[in-house]
Amino acid sequence: MVLSGGFPWYYRENLTKANTRNTILGSVGFDYGLVDKRTGRLVDSRESHITSCCLYLIKDYIEATSLLKARYDMTIFNPNKFRHDPHIDLNHPDFLSVILYMNDSDGETVIFEEKCYNTDQVECMTNLTVKKSVEPKSNRLLVFNGHYLHTGHSPSKTNKRILLNSVYGKN
Repeated sequence: MVLSGGFPWYYRENLTKANTRNTILGSVGFDYGLVDKRTGRLVDSRESHITSCCLYLIKDYIEATSLLKARYDMTIFNPNKFRHDPHIDLNHPDFLSVILYMNDSDGETVIFEEKCYNTDQVECMTNLTVKKSVEPKSNRLLVFNGHYLHTGHSPSKTNKRILLNSVYGKN
């Protein structure tokens, strides 16, 4: 579905900072939101209905209490291996960030040693230490404490890197 040419991607000036109008060369990409930010429920679309089974299987597998956020994310080829801004996915007291890679690609996900508990505090965090680096492989599931700062790279060898990013509450 997401690998087909007919998927309804939305262009974003900056994939990491959703509310910004500042385009950093290389930060552009595409996404498709699956959860309505106002209601916290899956949007009523063909794409969310198809994906819902996967999201709830993951929820059960990681023993989460709630699905808080979910979206498809596509970064595109950048010959400079652009690293997107480190971030946390949302403000919540106890959550897990989950990435399901949809295709084989380069453009690793990097998880840092440093944690952050508020999205507004991320800007001042510098000199980050890499905890783990994960290569995108189709059907690989990455689960981690959502308070760890993390980021991804745009692919520099393949045309696109596509993933399902979801966030689950633990309490």
